[in-house]
Amino acid sequence: MRCSRSFDLLHFDPEIERTCRGLNKERREALQEQQLIMADEALHGNEDARSLRDYVVPTVNGARSSIARPTIQANNFEIKPAIIQMI
Repeated sequence: MRCSRSFDLLHFDPEIERTCRGLNKERREALQEQQLIMADEALHGNEDARSLRDYVVPTVNGARSSIARPTIQANNFEIKPAIIQMI
């Protein structure tokens, strides 16, 4: 048993190569225009534009070390030889 399906057929293009060249030319022109716009934005100091590397590299401004030395209560202390051997 066959069922009838409605297939959308593509438009027949007798000059497919000419059409392909035309479409490629339009894409190239659009890409060049986009590159010119991006270059113009870069030259005119788009302050908000940052490269991907700027988002990845951590900043160290105001960062403190999470390792803190404990305060020593006594000024005079003795390191025993057993502790030195453990190190």
